[in-house]
Amino acid sequence: MMKHFNIIFLIALSLSMAQCSSEDEPATPRPDWSVAPEDFANSNPGWTAAQEASANAPQWAVDFSGNDAAPSWTDPDKSVYPTSMTAVVRLVPALEHFAADADQMAAFIGNECRGVAQVVTVDGVKLFFIQVKAPSNESGNVEFRYFSSHSGRIYKSAASDVPYVINKVYGTADAPAYPNFLQSGKYSCIAKAYVTIAPDALPHKAAQTDEIAAIVGDECRSIAYVNADGSYSFDIFGAKEGESFRFKYYSAEGKCTYASEQTFTITNNGSIGSADAPVALTFVPNGSMTAYVALTSPLTGYADAAADHLAAFAAGNCIGTGEYIGNSTYKLVMKGVVPDGTNIEVKYYNSKLGYIFTAPSVTSFANNSVTGSASQPKNLAIDLNGKHPLQMDACFTLTGNLANLGSTSDLMAAFVGNECRGVAQVKTIGNSQTIYVMTINGSIGASEKITLKYYSSRAQKLYESQVAITFEAGKQVGTEYAPTAIQFTQQ
Repeated sequence: MMKHFNIIFLIALSLSMAQCSSEDEPATPRPDWSVAPEDFANSNPGWTAAQEASANAPQWAVDFSGNDAAPSWTDPDKSVYPTSMTAVVRLVPALEHFAADADQMAAFIGNECRGVAQVVTVDGVKLFFIQVKAPSNESGNVEFRYFSSHSGRIYKSAASDVPYVINKVYGTADAPAYPNFLQSGKYSCIAKAYVTIAPDALPHKAAQTDEIAAIVGDECRSIAYVNADGSYSFDIFGAKEGESFRFKYYSAEGKCTYASEQTFTITNNGSIGSADAPVALTFVPNGSMTAYVALTSPLTGYADAAADHLAAFAAGNCIGTGEYIGNSTYKLVMKGVVPDGTNIEVKYYNSKLGYIFTAPSVTSFANNSVTGSASQPKNLAIDLNGKHPLQMDACFTLTGNLANLGSTSDLMAAFVGNECRGVAQVKTIGNSQTIYVMTINGSIGASEKITLKYYSSRAQKLYESQVAITFEAGKQVGTEYAPTAIQFTQQ
């Protein structure tokens, strides 16, 4: 009997000492675990570019203006000049476009007026009939002068083009002559252009009040003619050969201006396109910038061009969205709503990962410029450091001597090194079993080991898993119906 009493006494003493030892050990403060901020997105962000301010119609017109006074040309004394030649002259379309009743034309040999034109309209066409008078021994050349009342300018043809010949007929009513007046004007080079605009080349419907013009710098240099098939033909005016220009289009519906992506060069008597093969114009917003950018590995392995979205941002605002053109490349047209030199960052939404990536400094805004090309795009320098767009789901339960300590007040979290990658939601299921459900975030292109940490609210102690778990994107470790039991040791 005494023996059994001693055994019971020793057991009680041991338990009492163990309890005293546990109570003497200080409690561990409750940790404040939180997952590192990530750029997950539940759906396509639907980025749209900032709208430009509405603009009034530009009313483009070529500036032919001069400061010449209206001349007082008079016919010569026919008794002094017994011989003559006849000229029937028509203006080139660029001048005829602005012809008015107050216009004048005359023929000169040297600085002497030898004939003043009579204006006759034939089949709706204004023709200038001139009797050019001269002595019988005249050997000079005939220079035609035309006064445009619209522009206040006197144009002169090249005298060397027309030698005086008695009884000569220079042009007829059926086939009038076209002296080169423009060579003496403000724009000495003239070219033709033939273009077409596809219905979807602009985001707005065409209207009769729309405008289109060829622009050198900020100066209109063209007269447009609308053809029966809806294409356009132009007289293009150059101050000198080699000037470059773009076509600009003002949409009355959108109240904004677009510029052709193509740039052209003026050559005297040259032609851009032809009536049979006009150039198809494509447009971007006026003052915009175009960039061709490309995704690189490893993100290309997760890309879905049909569902992904890419956009450019400046000063915190979206200024353009990307158009996928193939080969992991996007065309970005960025509106000129920010000053030149403004830093541009590109954001990329990946639909498979539900994550937004950022390339923080792609380029600086420069209106009317192009960065990269479809064949040689600029690679997006997306920094993946600190980004964990991959995920795996897990459900854990306690085992061993901790199995009976589980409580909904507990904490459990997943770590890679010292970085928290997931915090569990604690639930009680079935026969009071406590489970820990979490989503764990992982990096792209890295082999990562997950360590679990557990804080028991009852024991007020901190524990760490004995075995690390290898992160596998998309994997499910345990379920609420069959949670994975984890062994922990106290820290």
